[in-house]
Amino acid sequence: MIETKEVKITRFSEDGKKDSLKYVDDLLAFGWQKTQMATRREGRTENDYQILARETTISHYEEYVKLEADYEKFRSKKKVYYSIEFETLLLLLVILIIPGIIYLIYKSTEKSDIEKNNRFCEQEMRKIIDEAKNLK
Repeated sequence: MIETKEVKITRFSEDGKKDSLKYVDDLLAFGWQKTQMATRREGRTENDYQILARETTISHYEEYVKLEADYEKFRSKKKVYYSIEFETLLLLLVILIIPGIIYLIYKSTEKSDIEKNNRFCEQEMRKIIDEAKNLK
């Protein structure tokens, strides 16, 4: 039996498109094969999708499914850092100097925590992909 999966390819930003294509390439390590691209209209926008297929009778199928679930778990834990908004910072510094300084300290700590979390998630995702590739 063949199972399929659709992955939305983001068009709106170059980084989003690059991340979507990297995700599709990562999924290939779990036994998925690229089959076709599809474009669907959703409301006013058109979205591209990469269609992937995987045979459920391939060797190590259960291991692939488990490793893919682990990969998805770490992928979902990744976070996005939103930089300091200049207007907010200026307002806090002009009106409330102490909260402005606290905000600066908070944002710099948040950025380093997010980077640390994302590095950890990327390392775990790479380990899982390597393990899946070694199953072949």
